[in-house]
Amino acid sequence: MCFGSKEKTAEPGPRPTNTSYSQNATASYPKPSVQNQQIDYEPPADPPPSHRQQSHQDFAPPLGPPPSHSQSEYAPPPGLPPSRQTHDYAPPPGPPPSQKQPHPPPDAFVPHPAEWELAVPDTSLFPPPPAFFSGHDRSWTTNADEVEARAGEEWCAANPLQPISASSQHVAAVQRAHTYTLRTPAAIAHSQAAYGARAATSQAMNTARGVWNLRTQPNEKDTTWVAFPPAYSVQLNNARTDNDPATVYYEVRVKSSLTSGEATAAIGYTALPYPDWRMPGWHRGSLAVHGDDGHRYVNDRWGGVEFTQPFEKGDTVGLGIRFERIPGVSGASKVTCFFTRNGKLDGTWDVNEEEDSDVNISKVGLQGSHDLCYAVGAYKDVDIDVVFDPAQWMFSPETLVL
Repeated sequence: MCFGSKEKTAEPGPRPTNTSYSQNATASYPKPSVQNQQIDYEPPADPPPSHRQQSHQDFAPPLGPPPSHSQSEYAPPPGLPPSRQTHDYAPPPGPPPSQKQPHPPPDAFVPHPAEWELAVPDTSLFPPPPAFFSGHDRSWTTNADEVEARAGEEWCAANPLQPISASSQHVAAVQRAHTYTLRTPAAIAHSQAAYGARAATSQAMNTARGVWNLRTQPNEKDTTWVAFPPAYSVQLNNARTDNDPATVYYEVRVKSSLTSGEATAAIGYTALPYPDWRMPGWHRGSLAVHGDDGHRYVNDRWGGVEFTQPFEKGDTVGLGIRFERIPGVSGASKVTCFFTRNGKLDGTWDVNEEEDSDVNISKVGLQGSHDLCYAVGAYKDVDIDVVFDPAQWMFSPETLVL
């Protein structure tokens, strides 16, 4: 191992002195004084650099409060907020525009009717237009055979309407007592049998004063039950001295369902004679409202005219005719039919209403110059009560205003 210097110019180092030390010799060192110890270890008078107090001039805060507490920058403006300033939102004088009286327009802006408007009357006062397009060729429920329809027309042609035959005294007595008889067509005359007529399989029963029950069988064909004597008498009407309209009316209580499209009942009137094996309203001198489709039939063997809703179980329907006459004019000047349901008026129509030019339906027998009888019709199984007694009606025809 070499301990010399690597530089050539360097002088050689001193050699170590060959001095021997005794291992037993005790080395003596001077004991440091207490004063020297305190001087050597006493901390400096000043605090450490990290704890030295900084100069107040370098870190002193600026004058005044901090910006977040400055009153001059965030102080609200003087006065109330805009939402509370009364002078900005005070309502204008006077009432609101909706309550101001409108000023009449100047005369220059008043519309003047045109010449054609003066020539045409106010159509809003006209009656409703006739039901030109409400007729049907067939009913949407049940329809009779075409052969039977033709047979009914042939029978009516062979048996024209008869002159007045009922005694006015007898009719007046029955009208006061309401003791009408609902005749069941049990016997078929030879003239009817020739056209395929059938006897009714069901019987009408008088259950109370002025009330008849009609319960038909499932095999019952189209049948009309006529009440005698006539409800409207030409002789009694002509004998009246007042000009008040003459009104006839009665009601039918529907006790069975007619909404299946199979069975049906009809409420109507007819002049005499009438084919009992046809429904009322299908031939001349007869009108009716049918319960299966709600159509009205006036000498109509097709599908009738749309009028009301079909009859339902529990309904009480009524049909009346009002004849209004003019003094000095023979016969009725206006004939109006009205239909009721459960005590309320459900519809009216004018018997002499205008019709389509292609339709030629005779109103003979329905214009007040012939006696008219109550007539109810039934097909298949039907259960109804026919009510002639006004005390049991739900509707009062005397209060009707047409």
